[in-house]
Amino acid sequence: MDHRIEDGIITSPGASEGEPHYVPYYWETGLDGIFSFETASDDDPPLAFGFNLDASDHARFPELLEGQVLLVWSDDQGFVHHKIRA
Repeated sequence: MDHRIEDGIITSPGASEGEPHYVPYYWETGLDGIFSFETASDDDPPLAFGFNLDASDHARFPELLEGQVLLVWSDDQGFVHHKIRA
């Protein structure tokens, strides 16, 4: 799906509106069953896909840094969200 992106943020209507441009990639990757872990702790959103970011993630999306953890999840209305942990 093509998204309208301004300053790295998705501006077109849809599940990822208002999120950084890389969120749909990781959401789809998680739905495909490719993720580092699935969260279930009180500190993180329930049932988020977790990604331990490495050099290949940084190469694809330079704003993401190797060693960070990216979480992506969907809320009850179907909107996709993200959180980055250092």
